[in-house]
Formats: sequence, C-alpha cells, structure tokens
Amino acid sequence: MIVPDRSTRPIITIGSRPSLLTVNGMRFLIMDAPSQSNLNLYIKEMKKHGVTHIVRVCEPTYTTTELNHAGICHHNMEYPDGQPPPQTLIEQWLKLVQNTFYDGRHKATTTTKSSSPTTTTTTTTQSCNQYTKNLPPHHILS
Repeated sequence: MIVPDRSTRPIITIGSRPSLLTVNGMRFLIMDAPSQSNLNLYIKEMKKHGVTHIVRVCEPTYTTTELNHAGICHHNMEYPDGQPPPQTLIEQWLKLVQNTFYDGRHKATTTTKSSSPTTTTTTTTQSCNQYTKNLPPHHILS
C-alpha cells in the first residue's frame, strides 16, 4: 500500500514576523507585503493588532476585496521600490495620519507600516470615507 506524502503540500506563511513601533502614542505595525495566497494570514495578524487601514506602497500583489470584507480600508500610495516617495504621496500619508490621530474625530489604536513596502494605518473602526474626505480628489487612490 502506498500512502500519499502529505509533506509535499505547500505551507503558506507570513514572510517575516511583524514589528510593532510606537511613536508619540501612535502605533505602527511593520510587515512584509502580502500576496493573494497569504492575505488571510495577514488579515488575521492585522485584526490581532486592531488594524483598520492598510496603505500599499508597492506594486499590487493582492486584491482588496478580502480587506474590505474584513473592515480594513485600503489606500494605494504606490511608488517605485528603492526610490523616495513623491511629495504628493508624503502629503497624502501625512493627511491620513492627521485625520486618523490628531483631528479628534477618532481615537487611534494602531497604525501599521510594512517593511517590505506595505503600510497599514489603524484606528478605531470608522468608514474609509471619513479618513479620506479631506484629501484632494487626486490624492484618493483605490
């Protein structure tokens, strides 16, 4: 009798262990960029840390449907790997941080940024539009 070797089944994991960074009461979770095959594991990790926003700064490696279903707002701020972000993306990021942590409309709980270019910002659960409504229209990317 031949028993199938189950060890050949691919194991799907998160690239590296996320790092939590706290700056002036704001919390950032640094993570690798997820792929479509391991996105569910990243969502579990983000939920564990209370993440409600993810900012993608690399080329798309996953669809955002699962994030939306999980209540995580997606913000696309892509720029070339190895290059500094353009001023417009820096302004967009700072506005998102301002809306999230300093406007007094929300109490921040966690903000996440990925080491391999995926950034996630976290606050108490609010609709995505509440965080981007003060951004100029050309800065709102999805």
